[in-house]
Amino acid sequence: MPVNTSHSPLLVLFSAWSLSALAWSQVPTGERPLATRTVWLDELNLANASQGSGTPQKNKSVGGSPLTLGGRKFETTADAVLETFGGPAGKAMLRSMALTDPRLNFRDLLFIERGILGGIEYDGKHCCDQYYGHNGRPGGGLYVLKNAFSANPAKVDLLAGKTVTQGLMAGKSLAGGSFGSLDLSFDGKRIAFGWSPGGGTKWERQNRSRIFVCDITGGNLIQLTGDVNADDIQPCWLPGDERIVFMSTRRGGFGRCHPRPVPSYVLHSMKSDGSDLYGIDWHETNEWHPSVANDGMLVYTRWDYVDRDAVITHHFWKCWPDGPAGLESAPHVGIQHPGDSGDGLQVCGGVRTASWPGVRRNCGPGCRGAR
Repeated sequence: MPVNTSHSPLLVLFSAWSLSALAWSQVPTGERPLATRTVWLDELNLANASQGSGTPQKNKSVGGSPLTLGGRKFETTADAVLETFGGPAGKAMLRSMALTDPRLNFRDLLFIERGILGGIEYDGKHCCDQYYGHNGRPGGGLYVLKNAFSANPAKVDLLAGKTVTQGLMAGKSLAGGSFGSLDLSFDGKRIAFGWSPGGGTKWERQNRSRIFVCDITGGNLIQLTGDVNADDIQPCWLPGDERIVFMSTRRGGFGRCHPRPVPSYVLHSMKSDGSDLYGIDWHETNEWHPSVANDGMLVYTRWDYVDRDAVITHHFWKCWPDGPAGLESAPHVGIQHPGDSGDGLQVCGGVRTASWPGVRRNCGPGCRGAR
């Protein structure tokens, strides 16, 4: 059957009860051969499988009807393969296919570990409350996974044994705190991230989130914000690495549909040393996840009720890095939206925006999609 690989992250063909899994490629098929492997059913778990006209047989076709696993019907989608691959061999094969993409021309992955107190919305189980510093769960970290795609990756704590060299917390360690979103500078030499002590009394200055930068090895750890009683979160480097945009509750104001105090965090900007800090936006409700698009504009998520559906209110917006925010709504004509479109990232070399689709008031990301 003909296969279009231009937009699908993973394509799977069912053919005569053999499965041919094709690794994703944005390069036309005629220009780059796809990585393929036939997986016979004697490698899979068929305990809960059926196919309409007969009992599944290893390595033989039953033909015709959609595949059924555990009472659920699947067409030619990756979902069926993921459910069928119950053993280590299947999972290892999928991982190896994903990691054969030639664009993965790097070895290490930078990431944070974080958690929230949760339980109720006021303690972080909400798309807004989860980012307030006092709702962070102590015990996160800033890490790099060395040789991430090898058989023996190594997790390294970048801030182990390190202390803050400049700022209000100079001489102190960040160990045991709650870490927020990170961003790597364009030159690949510095990391910006959010941090709070986590789990403290609500709305007190010492428990709010603040922004730090360090070099790629965790050294030269500098505190940039924390001088006022506000939460500063989600830093994003601008091209040239001379400025950082971020979200902050500094402007005052609160979301208007909550039966509890929910301060609005919106776009701000500062130099990479923490000076020349000012607000870009004074939107009434919360905004999230600034990112730089290929055209130099900022892409971010805004909770906006104006002329919007009462529930589906979290969409992408764009503005210039120095404002005014909300200059241009990200185009979405003719696209079926999930409740949330958050954490937008420009796809390298293209015009699409990857995001975390979710539901209104959902806490944390769902699965990454593309627009």
